[in-house]
Amino acid sequence: MFTKYLFRLLIIMLMSSFLFESCDSPLSDVEFDDPSVINPYIRVFRDETTSGINSGIWVYLHDKNFQLIELKNGKVTANNIELITDTVDLPQPFDSIFENGKIYITPENFSDVIPNSNYTIDITLNADKTYSSNITTQNKYVFFNVPVYHFQSTDMNINWEIDNQFETTIKISYTYISNTGNKKEYINSFKITGNDLTSGTFTIDKSNFKVSSEPYDAIIGIENDKPGQINTNFGEKSIFHSVFGIEKISHINSL
Repeated sequence: MFTKYLFRLLIIMLMSSFLFESCDSPLSDVEFDDPSVINPYIRVFRDETTSGINSGIWVYLHDKNFQLIELKNGKVTANNIELITDTVDLPQPFDSIFENGKIYITPENFSDVIPNSNYTIDITLNADKTYSSNITTQNKYVFFNVPVYHFQSTDMNINWEIDNQFETTIKISYTYISNTGNKKEYINSFKITGNDLTSGTFTIDKSNFKVSSEPYDAIIGIENDKPGQINTNFGEKSIFHSVFGIEKISHINSL
């Protein structure tokens, strides 16, 4: 799902992708001390998915052309723990933009991201050039409830408890396998707005579920997005945020 931060980044990246191939930046081959030539995208996250909990910090360092940078004689740390570089299965839209480069990720021994906690991301360009960015995560985990079983012919009511100060989005991704073995996916998103979203309900119109004449599983998720304080010395395309999300499965019947 896209928050306003991800949407802004995606538009810029898509425009750049028409002009440049996805590959490592030339800045990966040299030492440099000008922070304005890099544009970090920093994501502190805790996602409770249908297959388990994913938690950590991912740092994408890219140049103005959105080519990924691996710092030469530099490093990235989170709360004084050094991040490792790795080629990972990137989420959308990054999987189609950053195809060949490495990003910085927290190592396995990094503690899970938790609510109301401070995270300082230090990006060291060389021995004496370190730039810090800070964020305090949301006050609470996301609570989310959906019906275990649901009929396509009726609207679905869902409810949640979140940290209401920040942007929140509901995402529905429909995945089902037909009798012939064909797998189809559908995605729809709804932004929740209002003055008090600490707890509440949302009605998903029944038309969103009429995607198959056969029973199928719908994965329904919610995300709460909080912006952080990115170091102002970095490029203007830099983004820093904390994302808490959760998803549940609802079995959709055709009647």
